[in-house]
Amino acid sequence: MGVSLQKFGEFQKQYRNAIHEITELMVYRAFKPWLYNDLLFSLSPQGRKQKNLLKILHGFTEKVIAERKLYHERTGNRYLKNIEDNKETEAEDVEVFGIKKKRLAMLDLLIAASRESSLTDLDMREEVDTFMFEGHDTTAAGIMFALLLLAEHKDVQVYFSILHL
Repeated sequence: MGVSLQKFGEFQKQYRNAIHEITELMVYRAFKPWLYNDLLFSLSPQGRKQKNLLKILHGFTEKVIAERKLYHERTGNRYLKNIEDNKETEAEDVEVFGIKKKRLAMLDLLIAASRESSLTDLDMREEVDTFMFEGHDTTAAGIMFALLLLAEHKDVQVYFSILHL
């Protein structure tokens, strides 16, 4: 998203824990058909827990968006002004007149789009939430499948253990 998470400190840890716990809640709810009803779920302890977790998740995303918007305000929006000229930077970083230009982060593109269209902060938050959650989800699924494959193929396990000696 173009924002360093190091400065968020404890809030970043809360965000990570909230991602983990919300994933567990989703699995929990998926296996309990009586909790499919949103009203019943919201009245349950798990529903209240999900509400608190969503506050943490949305709060973190809103902070990231605010931080990035503040960055663009402080830099005079110079990185957003030439988006049309930077189409070639979408594929890779390019060097222009000896200055290496970084490609824009997804959040930068959303901020630029919000200035040209009716994209609201809520819309941006939903997009950022989706990308951040799916990043965790796909990484976890990829690691899980890799571990399952390693568990099924003992010969590969031996090969990797020899490489790491």
